[in-house]
Amino acid sequence: NNAAMVVDASTQVEGVDYCINFNVSGNPFFEFRNSKVKVYDYKQVGGWVDRADGPGISAWHSEMQNSFIHTNDDSIKVQAPFYHALNNTILQGNAGSVVGYAYGFINYSVAATDVDYTYVHRVVNKKEGNGYGLAAMRIVPSPEWTSHNQFGDTKITNLKVNAFDLVNVGSMNSVNQANVIDIDNSIRGFGTVTLPNSPDFDFIVGGIQTFEGWDIRPTHDLSPAPSQITVGGAMVTANPDGTWTIPETRIGLLQQQPTAHSTGVPANTTATVKPSQISTWGATKLYASPTPSESETVRRPKLHRSSKIYLNREGEIGPSPVRLVYSDLVQAASYGATAGEESFVVSNVANGSVEKKIGDSWVNVSEAPTSSNPFQLLALLQRRIISPSDEIRWVPSAEDSSKATAEAFSIYGWDSKDKIASDQPSIIDFETA
Repeated sequence: NNAAMVVDASTQVEGVDYCINFNVSGNPFFEFRNSKVKVYDYKQVGGWVDRADGPGISAWHSEMQNSFIHTNDDSIKVQAPFYHALNNTILQGNAGSVVGYAYGFINYSVAATDVDYTYVHRVVNKKEGNGYGLAAMRIVPSPEWTSHNQFGDTKITNLKVNAFDLVNVGSMNSVNQANVIDIDNSIRGFGTVTLPNSPDFDFIVGGIQTFEGWDIRPTHDLSPAPSQITVGGAMVTANPDGTWTIPETRIGLLQQQPTAHSTGVPANTTATVKPSQISTWGATKLYASPTPSESETVRRPKLHRSSKIYLNREGEIGPSPVRLVYSDLVQAASYGATAGEESFVVSNVANGSVEKKIGDSWVNVSEAPTSSNPFQLLALLQRRIISPSDEIRWVPSAEDSSKATAEAFSIYGWDSKDKIASDQPSIIDFETA
């Protein structure tokens, strides 16, 4: 009877092992306005086929958190107002995108939606076969679907894409586009349609933000223009300040045909796409730089494999103290680094003491701090940093002089930018020949 049906319900799904599809298919007047679907700890694996999508949730105020999604098509689907996706891990194929906006098949609008902290560990995003990027905002206006006649006030923040570089191979991941916005009467051959004799309307676009905290590490395939906007088939140029303004454009819509699976035929209805004047939405700003500034990202230190250094001996430790050469420490403890690349920090002295030559004197750098004064602690740390020009030696304790095997001390990799650069300490110890 074309009367709007409003569902007032709250649903929470935890640890599910099947695909969830809360949508409004079949009746464009059927709206989940006051429901709140929560999807937590959802796991979807084996999504190899072309149309393997993640959960399509069209209920208002819904959430998806701490989930693992492996799909070849769209993984996180934004289809309703007040939708929030947080702390999700994605393995993404090339048929779709990490974040997709459902071609306009959305429940009312996407106002006040945000996708935050998305970790993409595997992605194959190439121009051939996809071309719509990590975030695909492909929208066909329709009074029956985008019934608020607007698209905007949506954010995608803190999207992290690892590179996983291999020596002589290159990056394991590929990203060609970061964000593509395409507004037209059909996209990839289909899209939403309008009912016959629908009146013309304005379609407001703006307040789209997909830049804050983005960190795309595989840059070898990244387009020089990683984000782009197309309206009615025409490319839009970014403003000099990095923001985007949607040009006013008339789009002829499609009309519903009797056959269920038809995309429709040209109708008399047109939508006039206009830039948003809603001040609370803010400016449209998209990912633009392949190398985000340090203020936008949190760098993870370069990790080195931990290892052990052995000195052979026959029952006795031998000459005391034992002098250690910096280049040997680098080769053994830094897993492929070369002398001069890094420094080390002395840590966890299990036996005896470690001394560094400062001037003409040998100074014990392994002694425990005797004060909590910040200046004294910083001075102690500075003494413990072993640089390429430093000489160090290990002085075993008297009690260990007759032992066959003893752990001496350990070191952590250190550099001036990332500070601690080893995931585990490298152990310096001794064994018999």
